[in-house]
Amino acid sequence: MQEAGSLSYPYLEKLCESKHFHAFFAQSDNLIIGGLTIYVLDQYYTEHPLAYIYDLAVRPQFQRKGIGKELVTFALNYCQRHNIRGAFVQAELMDEDGVEFYRSTHPDQELQVVQFYYDLKGSDNS
Repeated sequence: MQEAGSLSYPYLEKLCESKHFHAFFAQSDNLIIGGLTIYVLDQYYTEHPLAYIYDLAVRPQFQRKGIGKELVTFALNYCQRHNIRGAFVQAELMDEDGVEFYRSTHPDQELQVVQFYYDLKGSDNS
């Protein structure tokens, strides 16, 4: 998870105000110990959007205590309450811990896909 300190406050404020971005966090004794972000993606073939779970992180000393699963469950329940009909997440095959974690959340499907990425250097205005 990228440290927010490298991003400007106006940018973060704009992101948090977007109806297409949601951040959820877990805390213990006023310390944020984990977080999950989703992007809501409108579709052209249905009025019901999808949620893309983009980032999930739990502080190392709090891992393997069910916090990540609680964050995923909370986010999925939030999506369901807000008429978002599906959610997906990607994990790189070489990230065996990540793949096993998402398998343990009991998804309805596990798809084998190839992801293509375009690095658009020079398009960053910062």
